[in-house]
Amino acid sequence: MDRLHLINVFVSVVDANGFAGAARKLNISPPAVTRAISELEAHLGVRLLTRTTRVVRVTEAGRVMWRTAVASWLSWPRQMNR
Repeated sequence: MDRLHLINVFVSVVDANGFAGAARKLNISPPAVTRAISELEAHLGVRLLTRTTRVVRVTEAGRVMWRTAVASWLSWPRQMNR
């Protein structure tokens, strides 16, 4: 998967507080969300989320990644006008 898609899935998981909610929002299967997060974590070499069967928690690295992704997307239209 391309990196932008992986980041979009990650942001959706954080915003939805879980994999199932992100899957519904993105209209993809929960296993596809799991694969995307695993691929992104492997690419970055850090754990972004700590997950159990009931809870998904964002790690410190995940918080930094989420803030960076959201800030980038919020500034994107302004960058396109330059």
